[in-house]
Amino acid sequence: MNTRKWTVRFVFYQNGKRRECIASGRNAQTLLCLVTAGKEGITAAEISCWANRLGAYVHCLRKDYGLDIITHTQPHEGGFHGRYELLDAVELIEVIKP
Repeated sequence: MNTRKWTVRFVFYQNGKRRECIASGRNAQTLLCLVTAGKEGITAAEISCWANRLGAYVHCLRKDYGLDIITHTQPHEGGFHGRYELLDAVELIEVIKP
């Protein structure tokens, strides 16, 4: 495994079937934040030190891994932003930090 970036090996169930996956880089960091946040979810503003493209990372987690992540729209001064919540129960098997 590439140890120069975040890597997460995880398990979740999709349509009753166990899936084991590996995410890396910003996708792995985003997954860790979603798992840690639980039902509270996350916004780009809360993790702005590295998540300039949080929507793109969430999109990859949805599309490439099939994770069920919901977007809640929240108003803020000047507009709206998305709060992302992971609905799947994800078990982290291994986390490799850079």
